[in-house]
Amino acid sequence: MMKAESLNKKFWDAFLENVRKCTDFYKNTQSGGKSYIKTNLGIGGVAFSTCIRADDGVAWVELCFQKEDADDNRKLFNEYFCEKEEIENRFGDELEWVDYKDVNDKKDIKRRRIKCKNIIFDAKDSSTWKETHQNLAENMAKLKNSLKEYGILKSIKIL
Repeated sequence: MMKAESLNKKFWDAFLENVRKCTDFYKNTQSGGKSYIKTNLGIGGVAFSTCIRADDGVAWVELCFQKEDADDNRKLFNEYFCEKEEIENRFGDELEWVDYKDVNDKKDIKRRRIKCKNIIFDAKDSSTWKETHQNLAENMAKLKNSLKEYGILKSIKIL
């Protein structure tokens, strides 16, 4: 296992152990060596993700639209974007609305996401992780509560 994968796995194992004490949201989420973990919503191509970039010392949460059809992703994303002001008011801060359609003048990229601001932490110092875990869990709770009344998430009962 590569060093980054090992660090990621340790971070996610500790994260899931910590947050499962206070929320059921991650109960079916699996740890691994990737830079993110996804929470399955029962809708293919739509997931909440909790992410880290250990080399940069940043972490964040997001709602991703990654269906095979780019038009489906754009439609789902736009259902939220048209409510941007209300959603951000409910969240209590600005969110990053990422529509990759114009990245470097390349053809349309499928993925869209609604992302919280980065949390800065020292990935190599595990004594800082608990606070980062708490911040991630709090941001996820705020994000899902801010979005659940809109778009495709209105029909999800687990939220």
